Amino acid sequence: MHAEGRSGRADHDALEVIAALLLGLAAVAIAWSAYQASLWGGIQDTALAESVLLSNRAVDEFQLADTTLAFDQALFVNLVVLLTESGVTAEEFDGFVNDGLGGFILDNMSEQADVATTDWFLNDLPLPFDDTYQDVLYAEANRLADESSVSFETASGANRHSDDWVLASTILAAVLFLAGISTALRSRGTRKILMAGSTILFLGSIAFMLTLPNALSA
Repeated sequence: MHAEGRSGRADHDALEVIAALLLGLAAVAIAWSAYQASLWGGIQDTALAESVLLSNRAVDEFQLADTTLAFDQALFVNLVVLLTESGVTAEEFDGFVNDGLGGFILDNMSEQADVATTDWFLNDLPLPFDDTYQDVLYAEANRLADESSVSFETASGANRHSDDWVLASTILAAVLFLAGISTALRSRGTRKILMAGSTILFLGSIAFMLTLPNALSA
């Protein structure tokens, strides 16, 4: 009888120790998960704000490029009319540009349009405003749009990471519940089941947390 009592008491004490360890470790793990989720939330907000800012700048650059394109095209039409009326040849083009209205028109075009128009006339190309001209004109707008997309993807990734850390905290909260309630029960069998379940959940949540990215190194 005494041996059985001592065995039961030792069993009870072991369960108490395990419960205390699980409660303490789970509490620390929850704090770390909450910290990580908060950090990833901050990264998400920063990246999202940067994405919006870059997107607004990209819109401004696209509008500027569109305006420049329309202005270049209008000047080009005037230049074509002037070239047709003057009957300028390729050999006379430099003089035409250096003197009079032709040079004034080219000077008021964008740098890309000036180069494209000169190349168009001297090399008898179909149109001056080709893909090369468009690529240069819209280069800054496209760059900003691409950077905005990258920042948005960063924000989306940070949101997923934050959600994962919150999920880890939720699982660990279940560990606290099971380990805590086991200390209030008298049935050793029930306590062992609860402790086994909370231990499995704890180990599973720790394994899950080890697969998650650390915001401190992001």
